[in-house]
Parts: sequence; structure tokens; C-alpha cells
Amino acid sequence: PTMLREKAAFMAMHLELLEKYEGQFVAISQGQVVDHDQDVQALVRRIDLDYPEKAMLVKQVVDQTVKSCD
Repeated sequence: PTMLREKAAFMAMHLELLEKYEGQFVAISQGQVVDHDQDVQALVRRIDLDYPEKAMLVKQVVDQTVKSCD
């Protein structure tokens, strides 16, 4: 249930996130962006240190209207 809420928060904030963090990775906890970085590994290291007991969503902010070539 926690991750579902965080995913819903990410989707609800998506346009705002695109304006501020396009291409970056964001960490979302309790519906709020708590950190962000271009480097996902650096971001994960920081949130592991700063929030060791919290589960949070880490997701890259990309324009979802761009089609993948996969």
C-alpha cells in the first residue's frame, strides 16, 4: 500500500516534477519529494543514509508522451 500511495503521488505531481526535475531521479516519501539527483546511485546512497528505515519511491522524471523504441 505504501508504494501504491507514492506512485499515485508521483503521477499527481508529474507535470510539476517535469518542470523542476526533468531527466533526474526523485525520491518520494509520504507524497513529497525528499531528494533528487541525476545519478540514481548517489541518490540511493543518500536516502539510505538519511532515511534508513523509510520505504520510498525512486523514479526518473521523464516526459511520458515520448515513445520508446523498444
